[in-house]
Amino acid sequence: MATLTTVTNVNPNREDLKDMIWDISPEEVPFTSGCSRMSANATTVEWQTDELADAVGTNAATEGADGPAATAADTTRLSNQTQILTKTAQTSGTVEAVDKAGMAKQMAYQIVRRAKEIKRDFEVSCIGVNQAAVTGATRRLGSYQAFCKTNSSVGATGTIGAVGVAYTPGNARAFTETLLATAIDATFTSGGNPDTIMLGVANKRKLNTFQGSTALTTSGAYAVRDASEKKIINAVGMYESDFGVMKVIPSRFIKTDTVAVYEKNYWGIAELRGMSTVELAKTGDSQKKQVIYEATLVAKNEASSAGIYDCSL
Repeated sequence: MATLTTVTNVNPNREDLKDMIWDISPEEVPFTSGCSRMSANATTVEWQTDELADAVGTNAATEGADGPAATAADTTRLSNQTQILTKTAQTSGTVEAVDKAGMAKQMAYQIVRRAKEIKRDFEVSCIGVNQAAVTGATRRLGSYQAFCKTNSSVGATGTIGAVGVAYTPGNARAFTETLLATAIDATFTSGGNPDTIMLGVANKRKLNTFQGSTALTTSGAYAVRDASEKKIINAVGMYESDFGVMKVIPSRFIKTDTVAVYEKNYWGIAELRGMSTVELAKTGDSQKKQVIYEATLVAKNEASSAGIYDCSL
């Protein structure tokens, strides 16, 4: 008589499908989540910037003289375009009727997934690409790289260009502590007080090796050994310069050759339409819904920040 096993007696065996769905796709959007929120009332969002005249040491009037000629200058008006981001979810009547693992309703699950994807797409549009605003029916917003110009730098043969215009990439170069210090110095001189350094994985590794005021290890890495905890720390989470302490944030979605040195209070998101779900016309035995978000990036005063571009070596 043959012995029945799970190999020879397959049909009666139940599946062991866990009632859970694991997903490691990154959902963090550190740049846009740190920006302030404001309302937009049109597809073209405009704002003004201003600055004081340079401080001088020769402001000395002759006793009894008339007041000097007025020197007030007009404000600078900037603008950006709202961008429509959208995703669609569609499910059949049958897929909603059958018993499912890890979810109650397939449509509800898909809506949540599409909304998360839109958030990631918006993050990339704001800081993951070098693009100027595009007007018209298919609008695109101008990114951080297009607006952050006054204190920014590019590799040799590249050009920064005007505020609102995409920079022209130059030769690839290594991210160095000198480049970082120069950007911080320039930002402080302009009146900014940057509190954040955001950068990709490769440049974050390079920042970990910056010497600062502490000597490097013989291997060239800034490493701290904690014998009591049996661990080695080779990460920089805060960077303190002569002008303050900045939080160092690695990002999966920043343009890989960009190092952003910025003051969070001076970057905002203007929303024309918050995240919403619209039910589309039913087609046969299925339901279809569209997730929509429309917003743009506002550089309240780009001189508060800096961009170190072309750092890809």
